[in-house]
Amino acid sequence: MAHDDVAMLCLASSDLEAAREFVERELGGLAAKDAQTQRVASTVRVYLEQGAQARRTAAALGIHANTVGLRLRAAEKLLGRPVTCRLVETALALSLLSVVHGSEEHQA
Repeated sequence: MAHDDVAMLCLASSDLEAAREFVERELGGLAAKDAQTQRVASTVRVYLEQGAQARRTAAALGIHANTVGLRLRAAEKLLGRPVTCRLVETALALSLLSVVHGSEEHQA
């Protein structure tokens, strides 16, 4: 992975407490650690990576497009807004999710 690919993530995660607050503020319930919510969050991340195209997301995840739609609706309930609103912030928060969750496990 090239430095350009991770530069924003590195910068955003340099202050873990600020990163954690950003993730919680942007994702709300979508930042939960349970398996079902993590699956929904992963689907949103891939959806955004695939240009907000449900069929491409389904192909990338190996699931049916209807399943993508169900997960996106679940994500919107957790976010309290459409997944396509605040695209940059949502994508960054989803990228930081594993960093934040990983740091919490090391603190325990």
